[in-house]
Amino acid sequence: MYTLYLLTIFIVVLVAFTSIEETLRIIRYVDLQIQYAVVRYKMYRMKRTLEKQMGIPPRQWEKDIDTW
Repeated sequence: MYTLYLLTIFIVVLVAFTSIEETLRIIRYVDLQIQYAVVRYKMYRMKRTLEKQMGIPPRQWEKDIDTW
């Protein structure tokens, strides 16, 4: 319940210091970032599935990072 109150206060403060238009832009930006993260996760899962189907061994990121 506190989360709802904090979110409401946060939005009211944003509208008070900026305009409604700017607040909606910020909310739209956060929404797009969340959608992009979901798409990246789905692409990662698809890549792993295709690697397994094709018999390609998955990349070992620890090995790649150590060489840098």
